Amino acid sequence: MNNFLSKIFHVVKVLIFFGLLLFLTPNSASASGTWSYTGSFEIPRYNPAAVTLQNGKVLLIGGHTPGDVYNYSTQIYDPVMGTWAAASDMFSPIADPLTVLLQDGTVFATYNRTHPQTYDPSTNQWTPTEYMINDHAFGTATLLSNGHVFLAGGVNHPNTEIYNPSTRTYSYTGFMTTIRVEHGAALLPNGKVLLAGGRDLSNPISSAEIFDPVTQSFTPTGSMNRVRQYPGIAALPDGRILVAGGLGASGSPTTAEIYDLNTGIWTLTGSLNTARYFPGGLKLVPLADGTIIAVGSHSSGTSETYDPTTGSWTMQGNLQEPQCFGALTSLLDGKVLFAGGYDCVSPENRLSIAQLYSAVGQLTELSPAKIWVGLKNSDDVGTRFDLKAEVYKNSTELVSSGQLDNVWGGSSGFNNANLQTIEFNPFSPVDFPQGSTLSIKLYVRNACQGPTHNSGTARLWYDDAAANSRLDATIEGANSYYYLRNNFILSTTVGSGPKKKIDVNSGSPCSPYKTFGTWSITP
Repeated sequence: MNNFLSKIFHVVKVLIFFGLLLFLTPNSASASGTWSYTGSFEIPRYNPAAVTLQNGKVLLIGGHTPGDVYNYSTQIYDPVMGTWAAASDMFSPIADPLTVLLQDGTVFATYNRTHPQTYDPSTNQWTPTEYMINDHAFGTATLLSNGHVFLAGGVNHPNTEIYNPSTRTYSYTGFMTTIRVEHGAALLPNGKVLLAGGRDLSNPISSAEIFDPVTQSFTPTGSMNRVRQYPGIAALPDGRILVAGGLGASGSPTTAEIYDLNTGIWTLTGSLNTARYFPGGLKLVPLADGTIIAVGSHSSGTSETYDPTTGSWTMQGNLQEPQCFGALTSLLDGKVLFAGGYDCVSPENRLSIAQLYSAVGQLTELSPAKIWVGLKNSDDVGTRFDLKAEVYKNSTELVSSGQLDNVWGGSSGFNNANLQTIEFNPFSPVDFPQGSTLSIKLYVRNACQGPTHNSGTARLWYDDAAANSRLDATIEGANSYYYLRNNFILSTTVGSGPKKKIDVNSGSPCSPYKTFGTWSITP
C-alpha cells in the first residue's frame, strides 16, 4: 500500500468516532435536490479531476486506478446524451491532478514538475509544456484574471510560479509567507489570490495570505478560526470566500467560515451537517441560485448546500450509492456531475460510476395576471364583474389565488375590452421539480357590489399579440411570461392570432363564480 493510501486509512480511523456522532445527531433540514445515475466510464479511479469544457462536455482526468498503475486514461462526458467516451491518453500519467480551464478553451493539468501538459478539445490531443520550476503535488492552481495560471506550494515547500499559456513557459514568483501543502486557494474580485490553511511540514495550519499578481508579493491576512488541511473553498456571489471542512488537529471539523476581503477577517458561519474533506481539498461547487454544494467525502454518499443569505447548510438528497473522493464539477445547465471515487468503505474499491445532481427548482413569485375582459353583447353595457385567478402546481396543489372586484365590463368587441390586473396573495416558495405542471384557472361572476345589470355575458380575449392575456411566474430564479394560448395551453411565446375568445354568462349579481377555463404548461 502506498503512502497516500496509508494516510487515507489513518485519517478514516481517526474520523470514525466523529462520523458516528454525526450519524446519530438528528437533522431537521429536508432534502430538496436529487441524484441520478448518468453512465459509467472506463477504468475505475478515485481522486480524479473533472473540468467542464466550453462546449459543455466534461473532461475527466487522472485519478488512482486499481493497483495504482500509471493512469494515462481520460474520458469525455456528454451531458446531452448522458454518455462517456474515451479521449486521447495524457502525455504523462497524473494520479492527483491540478487542473485549470484556460481562457482559450484548452485545459492545463499538472502534478509534479515533469508532468505539466495541456489538452485541446478541438483536436483531442495532449501536449506537454516545458517543465515547471518546482513540484506542486497537493498544491493549488488558480486561473488569474489575465489568463495565466498561479501555482502555489505543495510537496513541503513555499515556492510559487506562474504559467503563461501563450509562451507555455513558467516564471518564478517567490516564496509564500509559510510552507503550504494541501491548502485552499481562491481568486478574489480584485484579481488577487487568497491562500488559506493547509499544513506546514507536519501540522494543519490556520494562517492565510494574499498573493498580488501585479507586484508578485505575498501579504499575511487574518487567520482562520480553525486549522484546516484539505479545506473546501469557494467564492460567494458577493465576493466573500467560504471555507469549510477539511482536516483539523484531531479529526475533521464541521465548522465553516467566511473571509471578508474588505476587513481581512474570518467569521464563523453555519456548520456542515456532516464532516467532510477530500485529498487535494474538499470540493465546493457554486450553484446557479447562489448556494454552494458539498458532496461525498467520507460521509457515505450525502450532499448538502450552503445558503449565504441565511448562513446555514441544508442536507440534500442522498447519492444513489455511496461515492467518496470523486471529481465534482458544475455543468452549463446548472446540474452537478460527480464522477469516480471509491465506495466509502475502502479506497481499493474504486468506482467508474457517475451521478448527476439536479437542484429542485422553486416557484418563488407570481406577478399579477394580465387578463383582457370585455362583453359579448353591447346590450350588457353597464355590467360589472368580479374576477378570480388561481395558480396550481400539478393541477391539484393550489399555489396562490387573487381576486379583482367590481371591474367595468366595457362593451362588445376587443376594442372595447379592458386589460384587468389580478394581484395574487403572498405565498411561500413551492418546490417545483422538473416535469411539474403550472396552471392558471380563471373565473368570473356578476359583481357583488356597485351598480350592475341582473345578468351579462363576460368575454375573455387571448391568443394574440394584442389580446395577450398572460401569467408571470418566477421558477428557478427566472421570470417568464406564460401566455394563454389555444387549446388551453400556456406558452412562453405570444399567440400569432387570430384572437380567441371565451364567453361565460356571469349570472345574477353575486352568484357563484363560473370558470373561463384552465391553461397549463410544463416549463
